[in-house]
Amino acid sequence: MIDHWTMRSVKGAAAALVCAVAVGSAVAQQTPSSNGANPPPVVHCYDPERETVTLQLVGKCQGRIVSEEEAERIKARRVERVQRVLQPPTANVPPNHKLTGVGTGFFVAMDGKLLTNEHVVSGCAVVTIDTTIGSKITAEVVATDVVHDLALLHAQIAAPSIAVFHDAANIQVGRPITLIGYPNQGLTPIVPLSTNGSLLGFDLKSPELSGFVLKADVRRGNSGGPVLDADGLVIGVIHSKVDTVKIYEITKKFVENVGFAVSNLMILRFLDTYQVKYQTGVSGDALTDEQIVALARLYVVRVGCWK
Repeated sequence: MIDHWTMRSVKGAAAALVCAVAVGSAVAQQTPSSNGANPPPVVHCYDPERETVTLQLVGKCQGRIVSEEEAERIKARRVERVQRVLQPPTANVPPNHKLTGVGTGFFVAMDGKLLTNEHVVSGCAVVTIDTTIGSKITAEVVATDVVHDLALLHAQIAAPSIAVFHDAANIQVGRPITLIGYPNQGLTPIVPLSTNGSLLGFDLKSPELSGFVLKADVRRGNSGGPVLDADGLVIGVIHSKVDTVKIYEITKKFVENVGFAVSNLMILRFLDTYQVKYQTGVSGDALTDEQIVALARLYVVRVGCWK
């Protein structure tokens, strides 16, 4: 989404800029073997979760190998879906407006209230949401908290499901977490994707210690998405990541895949202020990654900023 810049300290001395999300993509290349032998065959590898087809060495394909003809059909289908995303969903979006950014949000109440980052909707003429059940609708920005980077939205739609927040604010170092959202991987994501990580501790630079630091591959588009614990409960909202280049320029230390999130301590206070009827739960039996993703995808949405 929109670059969100803040200042962070490094080892108590140097300061570095932090951006909301960094765009990254990897391109696989085939090189011939040095001994002149024939290289392994390259195949069209289909990833159904991301709805993408890439060229991979036959032994490296983690998805399904498809023919060239099927690969072209999948690519055409993806282009069509992306083009639909880029089109205004209703007459509420003026025809001269364009989609300028994509972030993540999630339903927190059955009456259509959603949570995302303030920087995701800042300056937007119109905000839209896309649900995983096919709804595409405009949403109203009800309230924002610039200090803690939170925004409450309301869409005129019944939520297909809502997130359940952990009722405690304790942060345990090393605890596994899962991010669900729309991270940009060179193309506009069509479906929400999951990213695994772990908690590193409290963010000592956040207001009122209301944030925490995590180890995960946070990218542009993850902003505003939920951070889930092993029980599938929301413990925070992702909002930014370390700018690896800036930190290296200042400290000569290479730090990557470190993100920052707002914790429930501030999130629930924010929702209480606006009388949102959210749901909380307590830890129980840990869920599998597949179960966590299946539950979260029902309430996670793509948030679009139109200008």
